[in-house]
Amino acid sequence: MLLSRIRQTHRVDGSGGDGGRDCYFSDESGTDAYELKSFVGRMNDVRRRQVVRSLQRALKKSPRTWSLVVPIDATPKEQEWFDSLASGTTTRLTWLDKTWLEERLAAHPDIGRYFAGASEEVVQILKDIAREDALPSDAAGVATRMTLTRIARFSGVRGRPLPTPRRSTPPDGSHRERPP
Repeated sequence: MLLSRIRQTHRVDGSGGDGGRDCYFSDESGTDAYELKSFVGRMNDVRRRQVVRSLQRALKKSPRTWSLVVPIDATPKEQEWFDSLASGTTTRLTWLDKTWLEERLAAHPDIGRYFAGASEEVVQILKDIAREDALPSDAAGVATRMTLTRIARFSGVRGRPLPTPRRSTPPDGSHRERPP
């Protein structure tokens, strides 16, 4: 998703193998391939072997560039190892690291919100309803609270308590929540 914001990349469905590229960009000058790894921690021997296998598969398609996208800022030894993979190939290799990812995600905050999804919203709703004065009395009040939370979340309103729905008593005596 992030790479699609930066370039018009094409995602590869990896079922049955992705040929060492999770997504790619092609034009008349050639193809730029991207291999995405979700490794955290250091680049140990097992991970290095996975990267080498992905690179070998990708090189069979002769890409112009091959970028490893991984949320790890390389140590000098890891960078030296990665740079050594370029010997014997004309393909330019690039390690797009954690810092690169964070900078790009900061430029596209909607991507972070997309992946934070409902879990962040649920936590916020629970915090809001934990306040005695914010406790909805029925399902309609919960639905109102969720709607207000979503509006606040996507409009950038943060850190301010949401308004508490007021009760109204209709002529039939039933209780309903209504927004302020």
